Amino acid sequence: MSDQRIISQANLVYIEQNLAMLRQHAQAMSHQLNAVEQEVEVTRGELEKLISEFLAFVREDRKMKQLQLAETRIVKIRQQIEKDRRYAVALNNWLFSGSNHVNSNRLGQNLSMRLA
Repeated sequence: MSDQRIISQANLVYIEQNLAMLRQHAQAMSHQLNAVEQEVEVTRGELEKLISEFLAFVREDRKMKQLQLAETRIVKIRQQIEKDRRYAVALNNWLFSGSNHVNSNRLGQNLSMRLA
């Protein structure tokens, strides 16, 4: 019977040592998990900042594209106005050249008044 008691005590010491080692590993894993959680929070903050910067970039890019489109439209409108003005001047010159009918003078005067 004394042999059984020694074996049992030896088994308990071995079990206690293993339990202590498991506690140490669990604590180490807990510390590592805390470190990972902190890294996740840092990464999340950086990601939110990048998202915000990207959205600001997209908004600014859209504004620039709209501005470029507006400038292009303005140039086209100015070109059309200049083209129409040249036609009006040519028509006005033709009407007042004297080689036209009498009614053309009235039409030319109306056109001149509208252009002024």
